[in-house]
Amino acid sequence: MREFFRGWKRKAGCVTLAMACAFITECVRTFDVHDKISYCPASNIKYALAARGEVIDWTRSESVDGASINQPGFSWRRIPKWTKSQLTRTEIKISESRLLDWDWRLCGFAFYSGQIKVPFTNGPVITVRMIGCSVPFWSIVVPLTALSAYMLLNKPREKNKQPVPHA
Repeated sequence: MREFFRGWKRKAGCVTLAMACAFITECVRTFDVHDKISYCPASNIKYALAARGEVIDWTRSESVDGASINQPGFSWRRIPKWTKSQLTRTEIKISESRLLDWDWRLCGFAFYSGQIKVPFTNGPVITVRMIGCSVPFWSIVVPLTALSAYMLLNKPREKNKQPVPHA
């Protein structure tokens, strides 16, 4: 068994297979729970990476009028998957106010840009500009699995054991 793991290709193949398993596990998990990691370098800009419903979604949000939309720093949220009946009135207003400038979708991939209006309970309605893209999990898992299969199943080269003649 030790002979099987000699060389960097077999070890890297095991690592890529573990990465593919981690991504497919997260994909199955997103059927019940959405995970979201956010970073706010300033109070009016927000970057978010979310795993939701078979895709990984990246968005950049920026307040059009410079108003504060979040506290600076990192945050992580675990969001239960909801239906429209479980959303609050504010969240429904936000989802219905989305105006997309452009939207391109193909085979689970999506690229979009637009604005949403975010109403605050004790304040004004803030217009937020969003740019984002979605990548399906399969587009990550399939290449990682193929690469790991190549690295694990490819036979290592035979070493040439002929002595080198000295001149």
